[in-house]
Amino acid sequence: MDEIKIYHNILTNEELEYINELIGDKSKWIWRTNFDDKNDKGEKLWYDSILPDYTKLKNYHNFVSQNGKYKIIETAINIITKERQNINNFHYDSSDFSFATYFNNNFKGGRFFYYNENKEKFIINPEPGLTIQINTGVYHQVEEVFDGIRYSLYTFLEYTPKQNKTLL
Repeated sequence: MDEIKIYHNILTNEELEYINELIGDKSKWIWRTNFDDKNDKGEKLWYDSILPDYTKLKNYHNFVSQNGKYKIIETAINIITKERQNINNFHYDSSDFSFATYFNNNFKGGRFFYYNENKEKFIINPEPGLTIQINTGVYHQVEEVFDGIRYSLYTFLEYTPKQNKTLL
């Protein structure tokens, strides 16, 4: 299985309009997380994510879940700035696989790094409409954002166990 798969423009125009409207109107934000960690200097590090209205992302969710074949654990929009980010080391997600979709590239930093099974390092530069699928066990990291705001939609999924059918 490939470690990373790349897709372009998987959101419908309506879904993209909804996300852009949501990003632009803070009064519609429903906060999902607000981390208050500190770096080695004792400075607070933040990143924020907001919950979208799942009913407005039906086509996207059908695509990433392969029409319900996989269970969606969580979907949210990350908002990362120089002042509000959680700097992470290389890690792998606890989900079976995940998706990240980028909405802008008018920021500095924020690149996506990962290692393949041969321990070769790869870099993906975020660009609007780019979606990456990250399969289980892929070590990855998001570079620190140095300037601007990085917006991305992420979704964590898990394999749905098959139901054993019996006559009883």
